[in-house]
Amino acid sequence: MAGSKQKKRIASNQIILRNHTIAVGLTNLIYLIFLFFNYENFTFFKWSIYALLLATYTFCLKSIYSYAKPIEFSDGLHKTFDVNDLNEVSGTLTEYLFDILYICIFVQLSTIISDYFYFILLIIPIYAFIKIYISFIQPYLQSRNIQQSLESMKQMNASSSSNGGGVGGVNNNLSEKEKKQMKKKEKEEKRYQQQLQRMRIKPTKQQQGDDEEEDDE
Repeated sequence: MAGSKQKKRIASNQIILRNHTIAVGLTNLIYLIFLFFNYENFTFFKWSIYALLLATYTFCLKSIYSYAKPIEFSDGLHKTFDVNDLNEVSGTLTEYLFDILYICIFVQLSTIISDYFYFILLIIPIYAFIKIYISFIQPYLQSRNIQQSLESMKQMNASSSSNGGGVGGVNNNLSEKEKKQMKKKEKEEKRYQQQLQRMRIKPTKQQQGDDEEEDDE
């Protein structure tokens, strides 16, 4: 059974999905009218970009529809629904899908005036590469470097403990560094897992407990 908050989310999501679908449809209708009167000037490059835009629209809208689709959960006695709110997509992959839609709509309409607006599409792969590097590649490289430094310190610690006098002070110093490195590594791994969670696209049970409490009230 869907609670009042879930019903509001579903209604709000339907409005957002309808508005974006209409926007994409009107954009392509205007572009097709322009294409009808300028058919002879359309090169293979323009046809390729238009096909790419259509594929991008399809992918983004299908992904957003999937994100907003209610998911039913059952514990054997009660059935509940988990619904993601399209008004609150900050930090998720869905936020970037909306941005891609806006860029594609702007470019498609702007190229009616000038072909130079096609270069704006380069923003999408450039930003995607930067985001992937910051969210995945950089944390992985940092984690690997920390592990290597920890192994190196352990080897130094083992080698120092086999020596004679003055070892105690060295061991204590190395132990403190080890602790700092381990804490840093834990923070990096935690941040990495949080970034993975924020990039989710599929609905989860994250807000289910809060919704049930509000419905009971």
